[in-house]
Amino acid sequence: SLYEARDPSGARERFVACYVLAREFGHAQGEGDALNLAALCYLDLGQPLPALEFFLGSQRLCESNGDARGAIVARGNAGRALIQLRRYEEAEQALVQAADMTGALADYPMWVHALGRLGTLQLQRRRHAEARKT
Repeated sequence: SLYEARDPSGARERFVACYVLAREFGHAQGEGDALNLAALCYLDLGQPLPALEFFLGSQRLCESNGDARGAIVARGNAGRALIQLRRYEEAEQALVQAADMTGALADYPMWVHALGRLGTLQLQRRRHAEARKT
């Protein structure tokens, strides 16, 4: 794939095209997935603001279509974009929400991943005591 070949610009174009096709065919989960993947490309291109917009759009789509896991992934990825934008308080809030949403599903591998992201942010912000609790 273009993404794996480290061509995030080309991959982004394809994921946006996939979003349009999924929308045309009424494939709601495909829409959310395509937006999330296009947003990851924006992050790789060093463009966190459009990435954030796409992640939040993906989260809204997933929530409206009952795709809880997709919404969690998009919310956690929104936290990554917020970190790149240096909006650390919002990033932490997004990561806490993703962890809480994951815990409610009882999907423990996904929950551990969400907590790992949160703990990493806390360590980066030199909040060691909180990170140990996470």
